Amino acid sequence: MSGKDYVIEAADLGEKVSLECKSSGKLEGDSLLKKMAAACESLEKIKNKPSLRTRDGEDKAYPILESAQKLEEDWEDAQDGDDMQDVTESMEVFVAAADALINALKGKTVVMT
Repeated sequence: MSGKDYVIEAADLGEKVSLECKSSGKLEGDSLLKKMAAACESLEKIKNKPSLRTRDGEDKAYPILESAQKLEEDWEDAQDGDDMQDVTESMEVFVAAADALINALKGKTVVMT
């Protein structure tokens, strides 16, 4: 998988969990859902950056995939109960990882030969 694939999968997982949280009403009105939506939208915008196709881009994109997978796991675990603390923590980590990736890719140029 390339960094692009990581970003696409992470954005899809983030959007899926956000939509499910919204529809369940468990985090209704939480500003974190807005941050999640903004992070997913930002990931969609950078998914085609050429630098994600490099080894360095892959390394930079992997943490966002990990955080998205953890978010999905925490959301599935929270389905049985009302404890959303792990989900909100994972959402915060996801948003931070998305911001870190976006900032890391700013101004990066890649010469493809």
